[in-house]
Amino acid sequence: MTKATRSMWMLLRLLPLLLLAGGGTQAWAGSADIEGRIAYSISGDSITVEIERIANNTSNTTTGTLYVTVWMTANSDLFSGGYRVARHRITGSSNGQLEPGEYFGDIRWTLDYEAPPPGAYYVHFFTSQHPEPNTVLDSRTFPNTVDVAERGGPADIEGRIAYNISGDRITVEIERIANNTSSTTTGTLYVTVKMTTINDLFSRGHQVARHRITGDSNGQLEPGHYFGDIQWNLAYQRPPAGTYYVHFWTSQHPEPNVALDSRTFANTVEIGGGGRSDDHGNTRSAATRVALPSTTTGTIDPGTDTDWFRFVVAARGTVVMESSGDLDTIGTLFDASGNSIVQNDDGAGYPNFRIERALDAGTYYIRVHSHQTATGGYTLHLRTANEGDDGGGGGGGDDHGNTRSAATRVALPSTTAGTIDPGEDEDYFRFEVAASSTVVMESGGGLDVVGTLFNVGGNRIALDDDGGAGSNFRMERTLDPGTYYVRVHSYWAVPGAYTLHLRTAGGGDDGGGAAGDDHGNTRSTATRIALPS
Repeated sequence: MTKATRSMWMLLRLLPLLLLAGGGTQAWAGSADIEGRIAYSISGDSITVEIERIANNTSNTTTGTLYVTVWMTANSDLFSGGYRVARHRITGSSNGQLEPGEYFGDIRWTLDYEAPPPGAYYVHFFTSQHPEPNTVLDSRTFPNTVDVAERGGPADIEGRIAYNISGDRITVEIERIANNTSSTTTGTLYVTVKMTTINDLFSRGHQVARHRITGDSNGQLEPGHYFGDIQWNLAYQRPPAGTYYVHFWTSQHPEPNVALDSRTFANTVEIGGGGRSDDHGNTRSAATRVALPSTTTGTIDPGTDTDWFRFVVAARGTVVMESSGDLDTIGTLFDASGNSIVQNDDGAGYPNFRIERALDAGTYYIRVHSHQTATGGYTLHLRTANEGDDGGGGGGGDDHGNTRSAATRVALPSTTAGTIDPGEDEDYFRFEVAASSTVVMESGGGLDVVGTLFNVGGNRIALDDDGGAGSNFRMERTLDPGTYYVRVHSYWAVPGAYTLHLRTAGGGDDGGGAAGDDHGNTRSTATRIALPS
């Protein structure tokens, strides 16, 4: 290495030190020099950047489109590993370019801020240009560090968000949902889209879409982890005509209606008329006539909507009326004269109602409305108490019941075939645990199914999507003696066949035969099954 080469090498090594933080002159003229006063201020998800001047001090070089980046590092070296917390691409009449001798002055931008993990950081501004936005032209480093505290959010909505409504579908885009805590693992996460007439998420409004996150992690986030580049196409429940603010908010099981974080779009959206007519009447006189037994879908929209149903009991018997779905519904039973007999909220397990009543022959009505004027879809199930309780399905050719009360009784261990048809079908299974043990519940087959485990009271214990082989679920839980239910449904609402396997963790197979044999080969190792099964 020559003396001249060695001198140039030393100069390049000293470059970060010569670009003095907080003031001073530059070592030589550059094409995007940061000059004069610099400052920043962080507020929530925004950072305000101030620069007195960015100047092209060359005599013959025109820049590309310029960028200004805010970078944070654990030490004062810009070129050590760090975090890009904000970036701005300069635009305008010059397309963000500077001719020789020109400058941008009195700069003040408010930018999206991506907070780094908790810690103390040096803050750097640096300039760069197209087509190399990550190659530094000039930089300034603040002399004092900034303490970044733990944001405390287990499901923070970060970066770009967008939505697009097309007919009865809404596309939701979120750059990232991050668990920024240091020690908290979330429950299964939900993302909800809500519309309100005023700029307040917590005012009355309309839940127009909701997505439950599933996958390898069961929709849960470990500390420091995130879901990125999110794009979902969801069913959209149109609100009444009007002008609305649009909100995204995250929540988690077992409290899907408690917001963890939210973002509100700055611009409102106009929802025109011409939406679908009300699906069920709002009064007894306009009630929809349904059979006994029957399964009927409904939608609460707007949130003040009420749906009335009329049914006839031919002979005295016990009638079960219950809802299913994600909407928190309340059911009320009336006699033919409109007198209230009974009301229930979460009798089928949150968020569904369940009413079971001995009724004389005659005409009756059920009114369905939502809790806290939420909007969304639900399904109403009507049957007599002896239909489905013997282990059969919910009638109409369904192989397994659609509710806990109509669940198919299966043994532990057992293997049971099932079919999801139509795609919105749900199959419930009931089994008994005689002594405290670890129970494995898993599906087999090519259908992408989701399994949910409930206790006898209808409270959810576990949910899994793809924990088993391929697109099959697998749940393993230590259970006390008692009654439990497994619900199976199709992830994509696609019909198809599957197999449900139940066994104790140490049991190997489900019939006492050799390991891997599905049923025993002799009377002494015969598989025990329930009647009916």
